[in-house]
Amino acid sequence: MKVFIFNQTKFHIEDYRETIIKVFDSIENDKGINVILLNSEDMIKLNKKYRGIDSDTDVLSFSYNDEKMTTIGDIFVSHKKIIEQSTRYGHSVHRELAFLVVHGFLHILGYDHDSKENEVKMLSKQNEILIKVGMEKK
Repeated sequence: MKVFIFNQTKFHIEDYRETIIKVFDSIENDKGINVILLNSEDMIKLNKKYRGIDSDTDVLSFSYNDEKMTTIGDIFVSHKKIIEQSTRYGHSVHRELAFLVVHGFLHILGYDHDSKENEVKMLSKQNEILIKVGMEKK
């Protein structure tokens, strides 16, 4: 799968690129995906605008829902949350980043965790992809 990475933070994210590319190289899809790394302030604005929640969040994704498009959607990831959550959960920033982009990607594909049954399906697919790229929870 082709991935387009945009860094909207002041941080150098070159080492993140490898992780993002590794994740999407493992996914067979002829469409592209945009991954945008944001600072906390911009993520708060997006979260408020699209979800009505005035706080930072780790990942937001938007599907284009247009068969004619060569790109299926956008995944916005909070740089601050990558750092915070990797520390909180005791794993690397690369594992957290991989988790978040896979999570956002699955939402674009229509997966959700709005019920226990759907959550089990989504987590199963998420773990399958993370294992494939060596980023499973240890």
